[in-house]
Amino acid sequence: MAIDRKAVAERLLSGSVTPASQLIAPVSFGYDPKILPTLSDPAKAKAMIAAAGYDGSPIPFSYPTTGLPQVDQMSQAVAFFLQKAGLNVAIDAQEADGYLNNWFGDKLNGMFIFAFAPSVMDADLPFNMLLRTGGQVILRQGRRRIARQGDRTGKPRRSRRVAVGHQQIVNDKTYYAPLFIDVYSMASPKG
Repeated sequence: MAIDRKAVAERLLSGSVTPASQLIAPVSFGYDPKILPTLSDPAKAKAMIAAAGYDGSPIPFSYPTTGLPQVDQMSQAVAFFLQKAGLNVAIDAQEADGYLNNWFGDKLNGMFIFAFAPSVMDADLPFNMLLRTGGQVILRQGRRRIARQGDRTGKPRRSRRVAVGHQQIVNDKTYYAPLFIDVYSMASPKG
C-alpha cells in the first residue's frame, strides 16, 4: 500500500507500463483478472508498519544497476514511497552479475527489486521459482509453507483453480509487491 504503482507507471515510466496486480503475467495460464493492483494508501501503510512494532532499523533495499528499465530511478521512487510510510530504507545498488548471484543464492537480505518475464505461459513457472521450498526464494508464514507446487493432474479447470488460489495466497500472505507489467510495441518497417 505504500507504493504508488500508478505514479510509477505514469510519471516515472511515461505510461509505457501498466500497474501489476500479481506475480503471474496476464498472458499466462493461471492469471486472475479479478485480482486488481494494490491501491496506494500511505496512511494505512504507515499505520500498519507502526502497529507491527517496526523499530526503525535500516532495511537493505537491493537492486541490479543494469538490466531493468530506469532501475536507478525506479528503486529511488519505491524507496521514497516506503520511507514516507515509515520504513528506514538503505539503498543497495549492486552490479548485475553479483546481484544475480546473490538472488539465486538466496543471499539478499531485506527487500529487493527483480524482473520476472514468462518464458512458459503457465503460472507453474513463477510459482516454482519464486515460492516453493528449494526454489530461488523461499516464502514462509511462520514455519508453515504458504504455497506448494501447482496441480499436475492435467485437468485445466482444476489447474487454473489451483493457480488462482495460489495467487490469492501470494497476494494475501506474502511480501511480494508486483510493480508493473511492461508493454512492448513494435513498428513494422515500411516497405
